[in-house]
Amino acid sequence: MRTDELIAELSAGSPRPRRCGPTVIMLVTVAIACLAVAIEASLWLGVRADLGHALSGNLTFVLNAVFIVSVGAIAMTTLRDLSVPGRGAAFSMMTMFVPFSVLGILALHEAHTASFHDLISHDMHASLLNCLWQSSLLAVPAFAILAIGVRYLAPTNLRHAGFILGLLAGAIGAFGFCMHDRHDSLVFGAALYVIGIVASAVIGALVGPRVLRWH
Repeated sequence: MRTDELIAELSAGSPRPRRCGPTVIMLVTVAIACLAVAIEASLWLGVRADLGHALSGNLTFVLNAVFIVSVGAIAMTTLRDLSVPGRGAAFSMMTMFVPFSVLGILALHEAHTASFHDLISHDMHASLLNCLWQSSLLAVPAFAILAIGVRYLAPTNLRHAGFILGLLAGAIGAFGFCMHDRHDSLVFGAALYVIGIVASAVIGALVGPRVLRWH
């Protein structure tokens, strides 16, 4: 019997009984992960003092935040679909590249229009390395919480699901760090958030077959 036929038969036969649908389970899991990361970020790194002003009047901050939320929203929807046996993903993998492409174009425009002094005034290299490990560490509890929810939904393509799970965990960790980060630069944001989120996705793909295996 072909794998696709076996999955379809198992999903149509006697699915694991659940009180809630996959969408509700995914939303609750993501909400718990976001809350955990928000608490960790606020206690460990603190929240930038001008957060309210940044949300209302700082276009660069808003664009970085919109990028992170867009990646997270697409990843969450895709992860929900991949976690249900027999269901196809609502978004193609190409859709994942849209937020990254938009941020990349905006960052290139900023790099082209900004002076050399403006680009290096943030101590780019030292700050980037320091922020990368902090943002990555914030993604760890999100990954663990999301993995529990995904295992409950019983995915079949564990490597693909692990990749998307890592993408979502990286986005949640990046958003937690974004509330603290005071580097208002699209170039810095593109380097920090893209590297951090993609690295988390790659790690998710590597460990997915092990941590998402269900019995």
